[in-house]
Amino acid sequence: MKQIGPNKYIGDPGLIAEFKYAKKHWDRNAKELELKLAGMTPVEGFWYLARREWNRPLSTLYPNYFRLENYGLIEFDKVEQEDYLDIEDVDKFVIILRSLYIVDYYQGLGYGSKIIDKVKDVADRIGCCVVLYVHPFSFTKDGDYSIGFTNWDELLSAALVEELDIIYNPEFEMDSIAEFYKQTGFKNICFQSIKDEFKIVQRKDANKFFYIYIPDSAQQEHKKQLANRLNIEMCEFCK
Repeated sequence: MKQIGPNKYIGDPGLIAEFKYAKKHWDRNAKELELKLAGMTPVEGFWYLARREWNRPLSTLYPNYFRLENYGLIEFDKVEQEDYLDIEDVDKFVIILRSLYIVDYYQGLGYGSKIIDKVKDVADRIGCCVVLYVHPFSFTKDGDYSIGFTNWDELLSAALVEELDIIYNPEFEMDSIAEFYKQTGFKNICFQSIKDEFKIVQRKDANKFFYIYIPDSAQQEHKKQLANRLNIEMCEFCK
């Protein structure tokens, strides 16, 4: 079968008919999805697309966790408006990337970048901002020593079945992870809340480890709402 113009094909008539039917079905579904997303806030749209398109292990008990690129476990969370009174409707256009862990055996092979690309793709499609706090962690059984994993099943069991505790890696690792997010398009932002829940370690430069991805598709009003927080030197929360 070969396309020779708009909706014009030559080749096996049966294949042409099947292709036209499939295309019509796809176009209809795409239009329905577009209309559905149009009635959602960016955060609602992000949740909808992620839960529709990504693998969700143990989704009944852990609806905010996803498996991406086979070896990555990623968790998202909502922003509480009451914690950010200076950012109107922040809970409607910013979502928190709470944690990301790659099976140890596959770390350093580019899976993290691929996962972030998928996150950004969904964010781009719906105009949703994604914020995170850089603080590398490991799982532990005794509270003192970290353990590693060689496959997905081990990671899934530790995180969502055994629910092992975590310990935070040495602070010097924060700089290299922060550089990774900068290279993937995230910007440094002050995102301390009234409760200051993100500030896990007490250090003078803690604010340099908040990062946010602001897609070009984000509404101008939402970008304006974040402008003060992006100007860290002037932000009242960073003084």
